Amino acid sequence: KSYIHLPEVDKFSSVKNKLDSLGSKYGIKKLDKLAAVKSEQDKDIQDNLKLVKSKALSEYVGKIYRRVYSFWKTPLGAVKKSATVSFTVFSKGNINEPVIRKSTGVRNLDSAAVTAILDSAPFSPIPDALNRPNLKINIVFRYVPKKT
Repeated sequence: KSYIHLPEVDKFSSVKNKLDSLGSKYGIKKLDKLAAVKSEQDKDIQDNLKLVKSKALSEYVGKIYRRVYSFWKTPLGAVKKSATVSFTVFSKGNINEPVIRKSTGVRNLDSAAVTAILDSAPFSPIPDALNRPNLKINIVFRYVPKKT
């Protein structure tokens, strides 16, 4: 038996031959146009990915806020103040210890804010679409006295 040995072919040789047959000037213009189209398509894909991530992030953070606020209890007689509390949500939805970034100056109010976060954890896992191991959250708790 005899085998036919084919020469090794460069995977781009057909493209190169086509461009050579079109003439180098026209071929370069064609390549430039193709590169511009590809670049525009890549930009569109990146923009769409950003939108998907932005929507997923917005929805996820919104769920966290709603859950925390559902556990938040405003102490009676609270004065008009606000507290900012931050914490990190990890990939599985567990959190680290909440930290008061801006205190109300009233211990019971700060404590109510931290307790709301601790009671609402764990959260649902971070969506895969976000492609991140953790997420830093800052929540502002506004205390407004109830009118009597």
